[in-house]
Amino acid sequence: SQPGALAVDKKILQEYEEAADIDPYSPLAESAQFRINEMLYNSQDYPRTEQAWTDFLRRYPDSYLKNEATLALAETQIMLHSWEPAKATLAKLTTGNSAYGTMDYVLYLQGLASYAQRRFDDAVHDFEGIRHHSAASLFYTGRGLIELAKPLLATQKFQEIIQNFPEQPFTQEAYFLLADSFFEAKDYLSANTSYYLRVRALGHGG
Repeated sequence: SQPGALAVDKKILQEYEEAADIDPYSPLAESAQFRINEMLYNSQDYPRTEQAWTDFLRRYPDSYLKNEATLALAETQIMLHSWEPAKATLAKLTTGNSAYGTMDYVLYLQGLASYAQRRFDDAVHDFEGIRHHSAASLFYTGRGLIELAKPLLATQKFQEIIQNFPEQPFTQEAYFLLADSFFEAKDYLSANTSYYLRVRALGHGG
């Protein structure tokens, strides 16, 4: 089934490319190029994808897809670990655009870039603006708070992961970090309890 799916993808890509070539500045070509770029991203060829989104925004500066393309460029830069360019791209997206400036996913990307640069104050500020958290956003908020020497605040984030996302990949590490955070806060009883609960969660306890 996989070779068949790849054949379909190539056929669709060819159709989009043909549409984009007919009249490169038509609305149809604009939409087709956007889909081509999405397929490039899904192929995980991030250097080519970054150039493709940059070219799209240059060619169609007033596109009705401009905001989506700008966000896609930032996502691609995040995947390339190009933290400063990603933050600059997100700044362009959010300047004067309150809808994107308060979007959970945009705040997460901004926080992730700041966290990777070890700008933990900025990272936690962005993460704390998220209204509907994922396990990942809670995890990095907690890690940021640990780096800022705020272990008790960090425990709240790790407890929330354990409670709300029990099957997520971050959950097992959240048990460890919860115990470590209690230890850093000199709450040794809670630290020991957290380690015990983590052992039981792994199925090694009684």
